[in-house]
Amino acid sequence: MLSKLESPECRDIITGAIKLLNKGDAEKAVRNLVRMPDKVMHKETWNSPRLMADSLAKIHDKDILTECVLRFAEGLFEYRTGGTKLAYKALNKAIDLSGTLTSVPGWALKSAAMCSLALALYRTSDLEHSIRLARESANLARQHNALWLEGSARLAMGNALRYLPGERSRAKAALEEAYRLYSAAQPADHLGLAFIRRQEARLSMDAGKPSEALSLIREAKNGFRRAHEYR
Repeated sequence: MLSKLESPECRDIITGAIKLLNKGDAEKAVRNLVRMPDKVMHKETWNSPRLMADSLAKIHDKDILTECVLRFAEGLFEYRTGGTKLAYKALNKAIDLSGTLTSVPGWALKSAAMCSLALALYRTSDLEHSIRLARESANLARQHNALWLEGSARLAMGNALRYLPGERSRAKAALEEAYRLYSAAQPADHLGLAFIRRQEARLSMDAGKPSEALSLIREAKNGFRRAHEYR
């Protein structure tokens, strides 16, 4: 069924991720999937998140692992279009399917899908639900010593906590932990580290610390530059 995908880059990434999952290299597989929208849009200038989301929504597979990955990918691209309701539906389906996987490490897909769903809910201002999902995602990743996945969940948690009254210190702690985890991941996530610094800069502005925020913004810009070089 993957042959029906209009995007060669997306097809290659999904095929590679399924192979990695079957080999037990779960965190690398989902890391590649999460970064897939950026890579597809970078390499295929004719493409768009809307085209990809629509294309993926039409493709289904009897193999549970493939179907789970397809729904996760659909949710990632729907999120990029701003289609929160459709992203929610696709990611929830991926979470449900991941729980039925027995021969491959479904926990990684579940953790990644919960983290992505937390980000989608953050957009709708359903902050409590977003934080709960991010925390569950982080705890699941920690059980398997998946540093990058846990870092992603801590980042999502910090984003949501920033907007809850009286939770600025917890938001800062979550972002600091995310930075530590992304730094320790192999390889380190330069793009993720830059995003964290940008979020920390916003927290500093919220706290009335413009000098600190400016320093963090500079660090974030350098991080985005490094991420572009590593692309």
